[in-house]
Amino acid sequence: MNISTYLYALVALVYIGLLFLVAIYGERKNLPRSWQPWIYSLSLTIVCSTWAIYGNTLDYFEQGWFISPIFVGNILILLLGYSLLQKVIQVTRREGINSIADLTSSRFGHSRAVAVTMTLLAIVGLVPYMALQLKAITVSFSIVSATEPVTRHWYSDLAFYCALLMALFGMLFGTRKVGVNDRHPGVMLALSFEAIIKLVTFLLVSGWILFGYGDGISGVINTAKNDALIRATLTDFSAPYTYLVMLIVGFISFLTLPHHFHVLAVENHSHQELKQARWLLPVYIILINLLVLPIAIVGYQYFQGDVTQLEYLTLHLPMQEGQHGLTLLAYVGGLSAATSIVIIASISLSTMLSNEILVPLLIRTRLWAVDANNSDRVVLMLRRGSHLLVLLLAYFYLRTVTKYSSLAEIGNISLIAALQFGPALVLGLYWSRLNRRGVMLGLIGGFGMWFYTLILPLLADAGAVPRHWLEFEGMFVFLNPHAFMGVHLDPVAHGVLWSLCTNLLGLWIGSAYFTGTFKDRLQAASFVHSIPAKHGLVTHTSFQASIGDLHVLMGRFIDAEKMQELFAPYTNPVNGRLIGDRQADREFIFQSERLLASMLGAPAVRLLFEHFVEPGGDDWRDLSTMVDEASQVFKFNREILHSALQSISQGICIYDRDRNLVAWNQQFRYLFDYPEELLIVGQSYKAIQQYNHERGDQVRYASDRVELHLEKLSRGQPDRYECERPNGQFIEAQGSPMPGGGYIIVYTDVTEQRNIENRLRRINEELEEKVDARTQELQESNAKLEKANVNKTRFLAAAGHDLVQPLNAAALFAASLHAKLIRQPQDGNHDKLAELSSQIERSLVSADNLLSELLEISKLDSDVVKPNVDAVSLNDVLASIETEQSALAAERGIRLRVIRSSLWIATDPRLIKRMIQNILANAVRYSLRDRISVGVRRHGEYCSIEIWDTGPGLSKQEQDVIFDEFHRLPHVSYEEKGLGLGLAIVKRLSNLLQHPISIKSEIGRGSGFLIRVPVTQARVTNKVNIETSYRSGRSAHILCLDNEIQVVEGMRSLLSEWGHEVMGISDSTEVADLVRQQLPDLIIIDYHLDNDEIGLDLLTEWKKSWLKNIPVIVITADYTDAVQKEIQSRNYYLLKKPVKPLQLRSLVDRVLN
Repeated sequence: MNISTYLYALVALVYIGLLFLVAIYGERKNLPRSWQPWIYSLSLTIVCSTWAIYGNTLDYFEQGWFISPIFVGNILILLLGYSLLQKVIQVTRREGINSIADLTSSRFGHSRAVAVTMTLLAIVGLVPYMALQLKAITVSFSIVSATEPVTRHWYSDLAFYCALLMALFGMLFGTRKVGVNDRHPGVMLALSFEAIIKLVTFLLVSGWILFGYGDGISGVINTAKNDALIRATLTDFSAPYTYLVMLIVGFISFLTLPHHFHVLAVENHSHQELKQARWLLPVYIILINLLVLPIAIVGYQYFQGDVTQLEYLTLHLPMQEGQHGLTLLAYVGGLSAATSIVIIASISLSTMLSNEILVPLLIRTRLWAVDANNSDRVVLMLRRGSHLLVLLLAYFYLRTVTKYSSLAEIGNISLIAALQFGPALVLGLYWSRLNRRGVMLGLIGGFGMWFYTLILPLLADAGAVPRHWLEFEGMFVFLNPHAFMGVHLDPVAHGVLWSLCTNLLGLWIGSAYFTGTFKDRLQAASFVHSIPAKHGLVTHTSFQASIGDLHVLMGRFIDAEKMQELFAPYTNPVNGRLIGDRQADREFIFQSERLLASMLGAPAVRLLFEHFVEPGGDDWRDLSTMVDEASQVFKFNREILHSALQSISQGICIYDRDRNLVAWNQQFRYLFDYPEELLIVGQSYKAIQQYNHERGDQVRYASDRVELHLEKLSRGQPDRYECERPNGQFIEAQGSPMPGGGYIIVYTDVTEQRNIENRLRRINEELEEKVDARTQELQESNAKLEKANVNKTRFLAAAGHDLVQPLNAAALFAASLHAKLIRQPQDGNHDKLAELSSQIERSLVSADNLLSELLEISKLDSDVVKPNVDAVSLNDVLASIETEQSALAAERGIRLRVIRSSLWIATDPRLIKRMIQNILANAVRYSLRDRISVGVRRHGEYCSIEIWDTGPGLSKQEQDVIFDEFHRLPHVSYEEKGLGLGLAIVKRLSNLLQHPISIKSEIGRGSGFLIRVPVTQARVTNKVNIETSYRSGRSAHILCLDNEIQVVEGMRSLLSEWGHEVMGISDSTEVADLVRQQLPDLIIIDYHLDNDEIGLDLLTEWKKSWLKNIPVIVITADYTDAVQKEIQSRNYYLLKKPVKPLQLRSLVDRVLN
C-alpha cells in the first residue's frame, strides 16, 4: 500500500467517526422544533444513493437522459400522490406501525403470514441494494488508492470493515432502547448531515468538470452537435416505454422501499414535515441531476469515446488531471451517499426481522421467558443481532454476485423487488375487498417472476447457476427469462412488466375467489375508510384479564411514565393505588396491545397474549412472583402521594359523588384563607359555601355559577370558570369528573395575569388615543401639503405664462425681421444683418427651449403632472410628430422619415408625444448625416417606438449617464447646446408612464432610442373635420387676440411677411367692430387674457353669433392637462408659448389648406 491508500482509508474512518458524533449530538440534545422539517426533508434524500453520485453519468450518457425516470417518479409522487403519502403517515401514527411489513400485515388482520413473507422478501430484495452501496465504497477506494477493488481475503477488504462499522452505528443509534416508538433522532440528524455533504461535494466536482476543465455549457452543446454518437443518443426516442416503466418504478418504490418507508412514515412527526419535503426534495433532486449529462459528455470527450470510464467519472477525471482535493471531495460525497443508505436500510430490515420473525419465533418455541427481568435487553440484543446479520448478508452478496453487475443494474433489481409491495400496500388503503390470500398470492407470484426474469440471469452470469438451465429451445423457447412468453423488451422493463402483472393477477384471483373473515373486514374498514379499529390483536374472543394482571405484564416492557399514563383511569386519585381487581374492558386491552406492538411487533404481542390466557401458564411466569409484584403495586404509600399533592402550587380539592370533601392540599386552604377546623374529610360543599356567605366573602358571579360548575361535574362533564373575589383576587377553577361520580377541582390564582391584562388594556387605550391624535395631525399636515401643492401648481402656471410672454413676442419680432431682411434687396450690409437676425432668432429659440425644459422638469419633480392613459392611435401621434418636426429637421438639412403604424397604444398622448419630440430634438442636434428614422415594431402585447439617428454613437459609459440632469455630450455639431435636460425629462416621463426606454448604439454609426409601450384595442372616434374654403397660396384674413401688445405686434409683423392680412388687437371689446367689417379666415387667440378673462369663454360667446366653421388656434403658456383637454374637446388647435415661427407657419398653412 502507498501513502494515498492510508490517507483515503483514514479519511473514511474520520468521516464515519464524524457521523457518530453527529448522531450522538442528535440523541442527547433536544433539537429546536423548527429544525425538524428540514431534518426530515433532507433525510428523505436517501433516494439519491451512490448510483446518483457515481453511476448515473454512464446511464444518462447511454440513454440520453437529462434526469433519471426514477427521480421523476419520486418527484411526481410528492406532487401528485401527496394524499396517498398523507394517508400512509396517518395510518402509521394511528396504528403504531414500525415497518412496511407491520403496516401491510395490520391491514390484513395482523396476518403473521403476510408479515413474515414481506420481511423475507424485503431482505432478499434490499440486501442487493445494500451490497451496491458497499461495492461503491470498495470500488471508489480502489480507484483513489490504485488498488484492486476486490481483495482475495475478506479480512483485507475495506467493505467488510465498513459493514462492521455501519452495524455498530445501527446498534448504537438504531436500537439504543426499546421504546414505544421507533424514531431515531440521532440517525435522522446524521442522514440530513450526509445529504448536505453529498450535494455540496457533487456540485463542486461537477462544476469543476464542466467549467474548470470543460468549456462550459456552450462547449457541451458544440460537442453534442459535432459528435454523431452523442447526437444520435440524445435524439433517440425509439423506446420511450423504458423511460415510462422506470418512472412508474420510481413513483411506487419511493413508498415501498423499506428504508424509504421508515424515514417517510415512521420518522414523521407532523404534517408540516411532509409539506416542506414536498418542495425541498424535488429541488434537491433537480440540483443533483442538473450537471450529470453535461459532465458525462465532457468525460466522453476526455476519454476519447471510452464509455466505461463514465462510471465513477467524478473520481476518474479529477484524478487524471491531478486535482487531488477534488478527488477527495468526490470520494467523501460517494462515501456519504453509501453510508446513509446502509445505515437506514439495516435499521429498517433489522426491525422487521426481529419484530416479525425472531421475537415471535422465540415466544412460540418457548425459548424465551418473557417474565424475566431482562426482557427489554433480550429484545435489544435481537435487534442488534439482526443489524449484524443483515449487513453480513449484504457483504456476502457483494463478494459473490455484484462484481458481475454495474451500479445501475443492481439498483434497478432492488427497486423492482420493492415494487412488489406496492399493489398490496396502495390497493389495501383504497380497496376494502382485498384480502390476505390475494396479497399472499400476489407477493409470491410477483417475487417469483422477479427472481426468474432478473435474479436468475444475474446468478448465471456470476456462475452460481449453470447457464444452460436458462437456454430454452423449440417449444420451450417462451420460457426464456429475458423474453418470457415471446415478449422482447429491455431486460428491466421486461422484469417490471411480468412481475407486476403476475402480482396484480394474484391479488385479483385471491381477493375474488376467497372471502376474508369478519375481523379482516373490520380491519379493512379502519384502513380504507379511516375508521379506528375497535378490536385488538388477540384472536381469543373470550379473552379476559384483570387490570392487575395487565399491569404486571406491561411493566416488563414499558417505562414508568407510560405505565402511569396508561393505567391512570384505573388509579385511585386519593392514594394513587391501582384498582387491580377490576376486569379490563376490550378498549383497554386494545390500548395495551397497541402500546406493546409498537415496541415488539404485532406478531410477538399476539403470541404473548395467547400464552397469557392459556391454562397452566406456569411455564411462562411464576405465580408467586406475580402475586408479590402485584402486592407491591397495591401498597403505594399514602403519605408519599400526600406529600406530592402538597407540593403542587395550585389549590386542589376532591369531592365525592355526594359533594362531600374527600381530600385537599394546603394551598387550597391558603388561597381562600379557610380555618383548619372547616376543612375535614366528609365536610359538605354546602357548609363551605355557607361559611363564605357568613364572612362576607362571596365571590362575584354569585353562587349560581359555582352551583352550575358542580352540576356539570356531577353529570360527568368537565368545566372551567373564573371568578373575582371582593379583595380583587382572581381565581380560576377547573374541574374534572372522576370514575365513581366524584370530581376534582383545581384552583389557580391568576390575579397577576389579570392585572397585566388590565395594564395592557389601559396601555392599548392610551396608544389608540395617541394614534387618533397623530392621525388628526397627519390629516391637517396633508391638507396643508395639498394646499401648498395647489399653490405651487398655480405659481408654475403663472410663472410660465409671465416668463414666456416676452420671449414669445421677441421670437415673433426676430422671425419677422429675418423674413424682411431676406425679402429686401441685397446691399453691402445685408448679409451681416441677415446673419445677425438669424443669430438673434436662434438665441431666442435656445432661451425658449431652456425655459420650457426648466419649467417642465420642475413640474415633473413636483408631481404636478398626472398621466391620463387612454387608447391612442399611433398613426395620429406619428403624423403630428412628422408635421411639426419635418420643418425643423429640414432647416438643418436632415430628412426625417416617419413610418406610420395602425396600432393603438395605452398611454397619455401628450406625454408620449413629448418624449418623442425630446428624443427627436437630440437626434437633430447630434446627427452627422442627413437621415433620422422613426418607426414601430410590435412584440406581442407590447410595441417599441424607435427613433434612430446618424450621430456619433454612444459608448457604454455615455449610455449610463445620458439621462442624467445637465449632462451634455462633448461632440455637439451646432451652437445650440441646451442645458442637458431634454433626455432627463424623457426619463422622468418614462417612469411616470411606466414605458421603459432603452438605448442601442454603435460608435460612428448612430444610436436608437426604444420606448416600450403596451398595445391596446382600437377605440372608435368621431373626428370632426374643420372645413375651410381656402386654397394654398391665397392671402388669408387672420384675427389675432392677445393681452400682450408686443405679442400682437410681433404676430402681425410675422404673419404679414407670410402674405396674410392681420387684424391684431389686445382688447376683446374691439372684436365686434372688426368682424362686422369682415369675417376672419382664421382666429389666433390667447388662452389667458386680461381681467381673468379666458379665451375659450369668448369663443363660446362668438359661436352664438358669428363664429361658425372658422378654424381657431389657441396659444397658451399653461401646459396643464386640464387646459389641453379642454382645447382639444372643442376641436381647436393648440400651440404652446413661446411660439416657434416654423411651428406657427406649419400649423397655419395646414389649417388654411
